[in-house]
Amino acid sequence: MPASTANILKRHADSLAGSLVARRIRSRALRTAKPYFVYEPPGLESARDLPIVYLFRGHQREWVNMHEDSSRRSGTAIEDLDQRIADGKLPPVIAVMPGLNSANNHIPSLGIDMVGPWADRHRGLGTGRFWQYLTSELIPTVERHYASRIGGDRFAVGFSLGGYTTSLLAMKMPGFFSAVGIYDGLFMWPDNADPRVDGAHP
Repeated sequence: MPASTANILKRHADSLAGSLVARRIRSRALRTAKPYFVYEPPGLESARDLPIVYLFRGHQREWVNMHEDSSRRSGTAIEDLDQRIADGKLPPVIAVMPGLNSANNHIPSLGIDMVGPWADRHRGLGTGRFWQYLTSELIPTVERHYASRIGGDRFAVGFSLGGYTTSLLAMKMPGFFSAVGIYDGLFMWPDNADPRVDGAHP
């Protein structure tokens, strides 16, 4: 386990009413192993029909590592989520934070099937088939693991680079998610102008 992951788990072991776990999938689509985090709410062992939310950012650690999110002052996003669940302001949810970038976080995939060469030093990209990994391996694996606990709504939430991934999921998998949220999302049009429509701006 990387030292950064061990430090993240140690911090959250002391700060959560629920728990944070780190997992890996040996991906056939990517031909490499990919990590992801899961937040499990308090009372998971006896819970039924929990909602599940998939959280997307530039890197999965950004939800749980203060050193990779300079906008935060006092706690991680998952600590905030856990506190609101403990206070009764939010219902218990399972939150999944997939890793969709190179291991050093220098190359984001945005959840697409990438093409064309990249340097060997960018570990974690494998074949670059991240759409296949996300939709055919990661999501099914997670939902099989928690099959006896989930059954409520399914959500996707993306921030910045993760906003693009969330929009892609919403458009390519209509009806799969109960709702999606996109915050400060990145869209791949120069100057935010849709090239399919002359002079159009979103």
